[in-house]
Amino acid sequence: MAFMDTIQMAKERGLIVIVDAKRNDVAATAEAYANAFLGRTRLPWGDEPVFDADCVTISPFLGRDSLNPFLRACSKYGKGVFILVKTSNPGSRDLQDVKEAESGQPIYVRLARTVAELGQETIGKNGYSSVGAVVGATFPEQAKELRQLMPRSIILVPGYGSQGGTAQDAAKCFNPDGLGAVVNASRSITYTFQTPNISEKEYAHLVRNNVEKMAAELNTAIRRHAGMK
Repeated sequence: MAFMDTIQMAKERGLIVIVDAKRNDVAATAEAYANAFLGRTRLPWGDEPVFDADCVTISPFLGRDSLNPFLRACSKYGKGVFILVKTSNPGSRDLQDVKEAESGQPIYVRLARTVAELGQETIGKNGYSSVGAVVGATFPEQAKELRQLMPRSIILVPGYGSQGGTAQDAAKCFNPDGLGAVVNASRSITYTFQTPNISEKEYAHLVRNNVEKMAAELNTAIRRHAGMK
């Protein structure tokens, strides 16, 4: 209920809701996930929206048939997905950096090409697809490579802040025009208070200051990365 209340509160304030659920399963179950997070679920009294988020993160490791229900939901309901490509945790190297025997390239390159291909049919008027990718700021060199492979995909960028990714690292996920990515921060925004006795007003002020500092750092880094003044 807290999850649903948070989504509703955000939507009432005109915010775009990205659910970092990392869901997926065999195709039939994937369809249930897609309907629950992005579309409408069949109930005894009719079809109803459940979570009704705008976007959701999903895992690609069950293959394309598991992704198709989410892609259909994107097209039908005007929603979006972010497919895990190069995640921010150190252990992502265990699988995502393994090189394919045929091409000699890492698995994350194959995933990026799949994202770009799947997104071709949902490119909107502003040039970006409804099919995006998750690429961690903690791997800036890989992020630079992946940005070039997915020029029309919006990249969701975790790893900034507490995980060690800097604004300069995150900027590599943006296109040359300074667009094309959304940077996430959680702990560095909400868990920086020094005392458990902080008041609600003090906490809100602290969070706002952290967000403003983050935005300023990112905007400066993005402008430099894009060659802007």
